Amino acid sequence: MHVERELNKYGNGTSNYDKYPFVSVTDRSSDCVKGWKHIAASLNDAVKDLDDSTKTIVIETYHGVYNDALKAELKRSFKHDFWYDTNELFKEEEQINRLLNEALGDHPIFGFMSDFTMDDFMEKNRQVDLVARIKGNGEGISVVFGVGASLLVSQPSCIIYADMARWEIQQRMRSNRVCNLAATNYDDPIASKYKRAYFVDWRVCDKIKKKLLPHLDFLLDLNDEEMPRMIPGSLFRLGLEKATH
Repeated sequence: MHVERELNKYGNGTSNYDKYPFVSVTDRSSDCVKGWKHIAASLNDAVKDLDDSTKTIVIETYHGVYNDALKAELKRSFKHDFWYDTNELFKEEEQINRLLNEALGDHPIFGFMSDFTMDDFMEKNRQVDLVARIKGNGEGISVVFGVGASLLVSQPSCIIYADMARWEIQQRMRSNRVCNLAATNYDDPIASKYKRAYFVDWRVCDKIKKKLLPHLDFLLDLNDEEMPRMIPGSLFRLGLEKATH
C-alpha cells in the first residue's frame, strides 16, 4: 500500500516535463536561417566572402541524417565546382560486420563501448586517393560531404556540421528509414540497429563532433525534415556555454 501511494504521488497531476527546452542566445530571428532556399543563399554568401581562390568546404554529417536528400538539396543550390562523397570510401559491409562482432557480441541488448574510429570503417587507399584528388584541384570550390568528411581536409575553408538528435534518429530507425553507419540494414529489428548505434556508430561520430565543435562555421539542424534550420557556429557554442554554466 505504501508503495502504491508513492507511485500515485508521481503519477497524478500535471507533468512539468519540457519536451522542447531551449536556451536563448540572440534576439534576432534572422540569425536562424530556415528552409533550403535561404540556407543555400546564406552559405553561398559566406563562401563568396572567403579570400582564397581555392576553397574547400567540409559538410560533416552525423549518423541518421538523410544524406541523399541533403546532398540533392545542396548540390542543386549551393555553388560548387567539385563534389566528393565519403560514402565511396567505406569498406565492404560484410567486412565491417566482422570487425564489429566482437564489440557487439550476441546479447540482444548489452554490448561493449567501442574504441572504433572512422578510419576503421574506411579503406585507407581510397582515403589517400581522395585526399590527393582534393589537393590537386585548381581554383574553385570543392565540397567534401558526408560522415567523416572533416578527416580528409586538414585546413578547410568552411565547416558545416549537419546534426541530429538521437531521439529523432531512433524514430527514423523504427520506420526503417535509417540504417547503421556504413550499412544497408534498414529492415533489421530496431533493437539491433539501436544497439549498434549506441555502442559503435554514435561513439565514432561523437569523436568527430567533439573535435569540430570549437571550429565549425555553421550548424545545420535537420531533425525536422520539412524545415531545416541553420545557425552560425559561434551562436551554437554560445548556447552550449550558457547551458552548462
